[in-house]
Amino acid sequence: MLGGQAGSRSTNCLLDSSSSRCRVAFDANLYSIPSLYAGQKLTLKIYPDRLGFFFREKLIATHARCHDRRQDIRNPDHDR
Repeated sequence: MLGGQAGSRSTNCLLDSSSSRCRVAFDANLYSIPSLYAGQKLTLKIYPDRLGFFFREKLIATHARCHDRRQDIRNPDHDR
């Protein structure tokens, strides 16, 4: 579950667009999104331990937040 957890705080960030490679850059890392949303304006919901990517108000992807740098965090289902 992404939202609604007691004590869970988040920050919203409007992203100009995702790359044509189906990746979104955040905090020096790249995170995959479904190919259907490549090049679209997305909203990123930032939690201490995870990230949620939204198109309009629809949740399209979640990832555990990576605190390393220059990582390519991908979900193999997003490449389809």
